[in-house]
Amino acid sequence: MATEHQIKNRAIGLIGGEPIKDPNATSAYSGRSRRVIDLYDMVYEEALSLWPWTCARGRKLLTPAEEKPEWGFGYQYALPDGAISVQAAMTGGCDFEVEGRFILTDHPGPLKTLISIRQQEDWLHPLVAYLIACRLALAAVMGQAESTTLQERVRGFQQDAFLEATQAENSQGSSLAKLGSEWVLAAQTGYAPELRVAGMIPPESYWLKG
Repeated sequence: MATEHQIKNRAIGLIGGEPIKDPNATSAYSGRSRRVIDLYDMVYEEALSLWPWTCARGRKLLTPAEEKPEWGFGYQYALPDGAISVQAAMTGGCDFEVEGRFILTDHPGPLKTLISIRQQEDWLHPLVAYLIACRLALAAVMGQAESTTLQERVRGFQQDAFLEATQAENSQGSSLAKLGSEWVLAAQTGYAPELRVAGMIPPESYWLKG
């Protein structure tokens, strides 16, 4: 499984930067390598929020907060530390919304949830780790005086990596769409058009629309 150091160097390799030889001496690097280092944490969380990855999934049982929402919903539940996004919640058919660091719903709880949580890198599926590297490479060259050809090439790597990772993850178990009516699924992904073309989701729907 990949380490943080390996993911960074994979990203650097995609854009032709200087490889990081010593992960504890990153201050010595500049240019594309420096941008990869600086952007890593932000891009890591972006990639984990794109899709309900099983390798980043945690099951959490939440109890309602003492303070209730001012209006609109009966209860609110604080997201646990390290939570990046909500994949699904067992709400008994009630809707929910994520606002700030809270889940708001009329379900009285306790609330069973599936949440994307920041995991140590060697727990990630190898193709999810590669997706992070591709997004990191693209982030490092976007907004810079870089070749547009390089940017488009890396963008293509990222799109292919996302489709490969979702296909690999789907083969490991049941889809979230089969959880049952008592579960409410979370938000759509911006990759819905590509996923429909690939046959990953029905052509008339968006992935994870509750």
